[in-house]
Amino acid sequence: MKRPKAPQPTAEDKAMVMRQQAALDEEIAKGEKSRKAVARGTLGTKSLLAKASTPKAAKKRSGIGGGGYMGSGVGRGMFGMSASQIASAQAQANARSGTA
Repeated sequence: MKRPKAPQPTAEDKAMVMRQQAALDEEIAKGEKSRKAVARGTLGTKSLLAKASTPKAAKKRSGIGGGGYMGSGVGRGMFGMSASQIASAQAQANARSGTA
């Protein structure tokens, strides 16, 4: 015995499918537009046309150690500060906030 054929979709069914497809297309377009805007903000002309920094300016930004992220001073931590400098800064912050 053969299976009965599936009924043909009604006009109502077709309209529902069309509305769902249109809503899905709109949602996809909105997401793509948002992603493109984010990409333009982070990878756009602002970063591509930025002026190169001079070596003096780069050295000032590198911190106390002067050797970039890790610092070049002996006995200095990851942030270019010794343990006593960190403790001093922490004590000053605690004094300002009123905690001991």
